Amino acid sequence: MSQVIALSILEDSQGMFWIGTMGQGLYRLDRQSGRLTAYQHKPEDPRSLASNNVMALLEDAIGTLWVGTHGGGLGR
Repeated sequence: MSQVIALSILEDSQGMFWIGTMGQGLYRLDRQSGRLTAYQHKPEDPRSLASNNVMALLEDAIGTLWVGTHGGGLGR
């Protein structure tokens, strides 16, 4: 994760850190294992991240992560 501009950061109810970036998608950091997982927009995959510009993150009352993007709208 070098040269990453973080636009949003959230610690969820499971203790995972989510980091929304400008142009590089969304990262999930598992503090216990140290594992970093990347999620990015893939035009051929409609289930992928809507945009790699992640502006906002929110976890709702039932634990769903909502991802607000620039250019791709809102997703979960």
